Amino acid sequence: MKYQKTLSLFALVLIFSVLGYGQVREKGEISGTVTDEQGAALPGAQIVLTGANLFQKSLATTSDANGVFRFVFLNPGTYSAEISLQGFDTVRFSSILVGAGRATSIQAKIVPSKQQKEVTVVAKTVLVETKTPQISVNFENVLVQNVPNSRNFIDIVNAAPAINDNDAYGEAGNVSWGGGGVYLARGSMTSTFKINSVDVSNPAYGMTYVNPLYETIEEVQITSIGASAEYGNFVGASVNIVTKSGTNEFHGALSGNYTGNFLYATNISQHPDYEYQIDWGYNSEVAAILSGPIIKEKLFFSIAGGFAGLKTKYKTGETWETQNRPRTYGKLDYRMNNANTFSMMLNVNPSNHKNYGLWGPLYSLSTAFTENLAMNAIYASWNSVLSSKSYIYVKFAGYKDHINWDPTNPGIPQYVDGSNYAAYGGSQVERKIFSSRWSINSQLSYYADEFLGMNHEFKLGVEYDRAQAGEQKEYSGGGYLYSVPSGDTTIWQGFTGGGLNNLGIIKTPRAYIQDNMKVNKHLYLNLGLRYERPALSARFFSGDVVKFNVLSPRLGFSYDIKGDATTVIRGSFGIYYNQVLTGTYYYCLPGNDDKSVYLLELPTGSFDPTAQNIQDRLDLVTQPQNLVSVYSYGTPVPVDPNLKLNGTTVFSMGFARQLGNNFAVEVNYIYKKGMNRYQIKSLAQHTYVPYEWTDPWIGDTITLWQQTDSNADDQLLFANSTWQKTQHHFIEFILRKNPTNKWAMMFSYVYQNSKSNMPGLGSNDIFGFPDYNVDTDPQYFQNPLQWGRQWMHAHQFKWITTYFGPWGINLSGDFHVMSGQPWAPEISPYYIPEESRPYRSIGSPSILLEQRGSHGSPLSAIMNVRIGKAFKIRATTLEFQFDIFNALNGKYYYRVITQPWRVYSDGTSAYGQPSSLFSPRNSRINVTWRF
Repeated sequence: MKYQKTLSLFALVLIFSVLGYGQVREKGEISGTVTDEQGAALPGAQIVLTGANLFQKSLATTSDANGVFRFVFLNPGTYSAEISLQGFDTVRFSSILVGAGRATSIQAKIVPSKQQKEVTVVAKTVLVETKTPQISVNFENVLVQNVPNSRNFIDIVNAAPAINDNDAYGEAGNVSWGGGGVYLARGSMTSTFKINSVDVSNPAYGMTYVNPLYETIEEVQITSIGASAEYGNFVGASVNIVTKSGTNEFHGALSGNYTGNFLYATNISQHPDYEYQIDWGYNSEVAAILSGPIIKEKLFFSIAGGFAGLKTKYKTGETWETQNRPRTYGKLDYRMNNANTFSMMLNVNPSNHKNYGLWGPLYSLSTAFTENLAMNAIYASWNSVLSSKSYIYVKFAGYKDHINWDPTNPGIPQYVDGSNYAAYGGSQVERKIFSSRWSINSQLSYYADEFLGMNHEFKLGVEYDRAQAGEQKEYSGGGYLYSVPSGDTTIWQGFTGGGLNNLGIIKTPRAYIQDNMKVNKHLYLNLGLRYERPALSARFFSGDVVKFNVLSPRLGFSYDIKGDATTVIRGSFGIYYNQVLTGTYYYCLPGNDDKSVYLLELPTGSFDPTAQNIQDRLDLVTQPQNLVSVYSYGTPVPVDPNLKLNGTTVFSMGFARQLGNNFAVEVNYIYKKGMNRYQIKSLAQHTYVPYEWTDPWIGDTITLWQQTDSNADDQLLFANSTWQKTQHHFIEFILRKNPTNKWAMMFSYVYQNSKSNMPGLGSNDIFGFPDYNVDTDPQYFQNPLQWGRQWMHAHQFKWITTYFGPWGINLSGDFHVMSGQPWAPEISPYYIPEESRPYRSIGSPSILLEQRGSHGSPLSAIMNVRIGKAFKIRATTLEFQFDIFNALNGKYYYRVITQPWRVYSDGTSAYGQPSSLFSPRNSRINVTWRF
């Protein structure tokens, strides 16, 4: 009978596994061994676990024949364990920190009692990970909720070493490429984003629109280098937002915050062109959260709701932009018994943005539009303890979003005056964007002690994931108009076509197996293999656009030098592949229209940008004789049948040391090498001749290349590039403190040295932008000016901390110091006289005038500070907090003006100066009542 039950459970696991996968878990575990003073295993010891985040008052287990015990599926938090055995002193471990997706290991040595009464020993908390070589960061609740930031989870992520909004460990991807909803999009498209292990990465562009109500965040887990086979679909980092669950006690909070114009300081520069351009009507948010038991030790809930409002305008304008963002959250946990727990979650964060699209102070109100975004994420999960050594985890999850742009003046083209970047007419485009993702996942864990002379932790996981993303877009009024002065004439550019109505569907089965084995007291080995088979198909298309079969080996070791989990040497090797994104294959999907570009040079004169005049000028410019290029989007670009998935190879070595009971230090070296970059190339062969050209701004003479043939680029292929190269070297130092009710902090320093010969921005080439024979064009392939990475910060210092002093005083800070990004002067070919202009049949990339990276932006330092005071009112707490952002009131060079001809309004040069600045010193008032 017992054998039949075991078979039934195993069959059930297999059934779920057909439609499941191994995923990042939002739960943690505690494991350990009980030994005597000589290190001999002690079976039969009772271990009782207690903690405020347990679903029951306590959990109990006994050590097995090898002295081993485990507690799994634990909510993140702090726990205590009491270990007792007849005839031995009782040992109590306090402040055992459990993080999402992490296994906390403790070693209990108990000694025979010398007295008739029991003696309690308070043991040391272990801070160093000994089981795996994984480099990961968990930001616990005490840091998440007390450090001053914009109340967006990405600010916590950006406090991690070598990670910023646009990149993670050298793998860059600008979130603005995501199109609509940019002000809500967060994260590099080379990372993957999850909420309670639900993948909410946008299937088109990789970033995420999910931003859960800040009060609901329990912990943020970030995993990158040395990750086991459980982790996939990223080359940067895996980010998991863990939200709160209810417990046996009722807890809640009401909060509100406010920022207004009077809370902004003077600007960071006296130059009129640097004056901060934004007036704040208000930036405020109210939120409420309540959690607790419905049935104690059985059924628990956590619900939250909030509303954020933002009202801003350019100082020189009269139009106010408003953003309204209501958010709701709900979670239920049902503990059926000690072995089985069920959970469900719903997170909703819509947004309404009126008068959006005013990209600068000179934009006319007529160019604005209303943007509406809806974003919903759900999941249902089952955790089950099958035996003392086997566990199963099953989850169904999904999310859905859509974004609509509704122009204020539909049907009217937009015109942008390139001399001052003023915009007139209507919205540039009318568009609808939508995406969704559904998956069912399962993971089976089995602990085999003394198998082949070693202790093993086997994990088997599988997934089936279906994601889709689509977009409908067209130029408002059928076209777009742009003008730029050039001496005594003005170059007028007109654009028509370029509409799209496409849908990409990604179906991905995945599976992995992982073995974390303990060879002896000192050595752990980690062997894993991940398999993925993503396939992309499209609406109106029969068959797959692209299909991959990829294997990701993960190898690692950790060596506990003393055998007491205080000093560890570790290393790892792994291959990581990027997620398949529909945006990567934009040119390969049906449903696109050809885009035509027209040029007409006219004598400079006044132009009255009325709607009718814009339409008339657009009609004039877009005459057939003015056609200069056609971007062939209408016919899908074929994909090389031998295409390989974009990825990176990673090697790391590290050292970790615990300092006393509260601190741990890590030093890591990381090497990454990109592979399988993408390129849309022309099958036409071209010839070029060199000539020397001296630019009038810098005065340097460079070699340009003229294309001498007229062969059409009408046969294209989406393929892997054979010439693009990227490599990264990192050295990182991390000092972290065990978070307590008094003090928590993390400090990091990262040195980065990255190289790439990719043209353009130098960010991760996961999009197949048309390069059109870049590999045969000497201007790009042979030109050494391309080396360097735009997003690289050679030196990065980060410090995040919160301290609770006497009298309810709280002091917190988030401090970033980063060296400037590399840059070089560059111009558009249109600023070269026509007789000297380098000619390429399609496209006109910028031309570098000096070595990329020959200049660097100045050092930037951003400090955010919080001062708080808490008042105890019976069993509740009332907190008043005052946040100061950019407390140093310093410059932050996000981008630099690289065009040497650019000048300020007073005629002075703007070359080499920041094109966008961090907002000046500003403040926020917060009030929170907790109970």
